[in-house]
Parts: sequence; structure tokens; C-alpha cells
Amino acid sequence: MLHVLPAGFVKIRHFGLFAARQVPTALAHARHLLAGATPRTTTPPAPSDWRTLLRRLTGIDLARCPRCAHGTMIRHPLPDGAPVYAPP
Repeated sequence: MLHVLPAGFVKIRHFGLFAARQVPTALAHARHLLAGATPRTTTPPAPSDWRTLLRRLTGIDLARCPRCAHGTMIRHPLPDGAPVYAPP
């Protein structure tokens, strides 16, 4: 039931842009302002992959050892026929 608010919450319908009194005036004014707005033409450069984005946003470098933070972690494929332990 998405239309029921949790206990302690109250709907406030008489404030804001979509309040019954504001709809004819403020909504029309907001639409007018948005029509004159120019979209941003510059987009930030996309990171090369998700690891780069994670490093830029959080500072966590997945290539560094999480224990000592000095060594570089290198991924090696498992040899053929090696047992793979996975959760059931």
C-alpha cells in the first residue's frame, strides 16, 4: 500500500508548487522558466571503466592490496579443472 504514509508522517498538500492555489500561477511560471532554459551542452568525460569511476568517486583503488595498500593486485585465471568453491 504505497498511498499510506508511515506512522508519524503527515501529507502536506497546501505547500509547494503543486498546491491547489499555486497550480494555475506557479506551475505556469515554472513551465515558462523551463522553456527558456538552455540544456547543458558540456558533458563530463565518461570514465574508461567502472574501476576508474569507483576510484574517482570513493578513492578506493581495486588494483591495490586492501591489506597493505602497497602491493598491486593482479588477477590470474584459475587453471582448467581447478575446484571452484561457491556458496550453495
